Amino acid sequence: MKIVSLLLLVLLTISPAWAQGTRFGTNVEPPNYYDTSAPYVDILMRAEPWWGPGSTQLSPTGYPAVIGQGAQSQVRTQGYPTGIYNFYGEGDFTIGLLSPDVGNQTTSPPGFIPGTFKKVGNITTGQVQINSPAINASDVGEIVIDIYAKDANNLPNNFHLTRPEYPAWPNTNATFGREYLQALSPFCALRFMDWMGTNGTTVTNWASRPQPTIFGYKNQGNCYERMIELSNTTGTDMWICVPLNATDDWASNMAQLVKQNLNPNLHCYYEMSNEMWNWNFPQWQQVETWDKTNPALTTNSAWARHGQEMAYLLMHFASIMQPILSSQGRPILAGQMANTIYCSSGLQWIQQTYGAPSKYIYGIAGAPYFAINSTSLAVTGLDSLMASMTDYVNNYVSSWISQNMAIANQYGVKFLCYEMGQGLVATPTTMTLYQSAQYDPRMGTLYTNECNMLKSAGADLCCFYNFCTGDSKYGFWGALQDIRQISNPPIKYATQASIATSCNCGNGLVGWSKK
Repeated sequence: MKIVSLLLLVLLTISPAWAQGTRFGTNVEPPNYYDTSAPYVDILMRAEPWWGPGSTQLSPTGYPAVIGQGAQSQVRTQGYPTGIYNFYGEGDFTIGLLSPDVGNQTTSPPGFIPGTFKKVGNITTGQVQINSPAINASDVGEIVIDIYAKDANNLPNNFHLTRPEYPAWPNTNATFGREYLQALSPFCALRFMDWMGTNGTTVTNWASRPQPTIFGYKNQGNCYERMIELSNTTGTDMWICVPLNATDDWASNMAQLVKQNLNPNLHCYYEMSNEMWNWNFPQWQQVETWDKTNPALTTNSAWARHGQEMAYLLMHFASIMQPILSSQGRPILAGQMANTIYCSSGLQWIQQTYGAPSKYIYGIAGAPYFAINSTSLAVTGLDSLMASMTDYVNNYVSSWISQNMAIANQYGVKFLCYEMGQGLVATPTTMTLYQSAQYDPRMGTLYTNECNMLKSAGADLCCFYNFCTGDSKYGFWGALQDIRQISNPPIKYATQASIATSCNCGNGLVGWSKK
């Protein structure tokens, strides 16, 4: 059982320079090998971990260490430009790049442009023609890397495959691609919940975190250092999620990493896990188990006790992180938008136990999604769907915002949105209709109306969900479906960018051109 020490808690100092009214951020997706956001200049930073016989043992940096047996990795090129990519690798190995989207398949080794593949000393270089699929094409542009380690004393290491517009490794002069940075430029904060793999994460102590020196997206691509670098590069605040089973060691080291590396003019918002109120996630069950045996809690009401446990956990980690982060840190108590008992009971417990919550946390947060109003007329087409969603925003979302703002004002804290936007999830019979709604101009009006409600109520930071993800049967979450759409953005992204820019968000990169 975690014990909160009041002596370790420090008063939260809110910088007057950041009292700017409602601002808008976005949730960024994890840089998986299959994503369409194409965040990295070096596309192997989002390659899949190795598989195959040669991968049963890995080097300390995550490369195959079994001699003479093949190992494979893969990465998709959706979102990346067609062109000549530059390969760099160290060690003693043989390699082939296998895919119909890689040119020169008949050359030796496979995939490399004839005459470009060279090994000088311990360094292997070569050029690869990659033909990326078109936006929204069924072809995913998959490249399979096939390697054989040849020398146990000189294993494969330090692979890179860099975009055509950038210098080859080791002279590559950027981590993130220009389109990616341009598309993020309107926003003032980035929430890294998905990036951190928060739902179901196995991270506990600091040593179990993703490591920036290990091959593949689950390590160097998803590491915390990249999150901080992205926030610094875009000039945006960062919003992180503390793993549910994080240790005090994790908390102190994470706070130190942020303090030492995040631009001091930027802030680090942090919440416990993600949606601990949501019974669809394993973290809900864990919180329920803990709250039943926590003697520090003061109510027997099941929902209220759950909310108190959420506050208890946040206060514990704030007691570790805030002395390090100081005014740069902004602890957030996140709850359910439609059921305010989680946040209200948590704030009440903090006040009873320690005093005014505004001394210890920055604010409460919810997720005002809008979908179909079940009390509206039946949805039979695009017009009735839009009318139903408009009713939902006007009747449900408006009420939720008022209720949550009232609680925040009661306790002198801010109200934020950790996620927001449309929340349609299709069935086979509604897939085409729901997808068409995403590109209807009225979808932009719905976003504008919701944001105007938040601004009028005095909400603080509100983060759209999410930035760049392809439409699927699991939902239509992405403002962009492919990062290349930034040249002609769809209505959701265009509206979000306009709203964020009008609230003085972003870093001045709107319209930023390639140089």
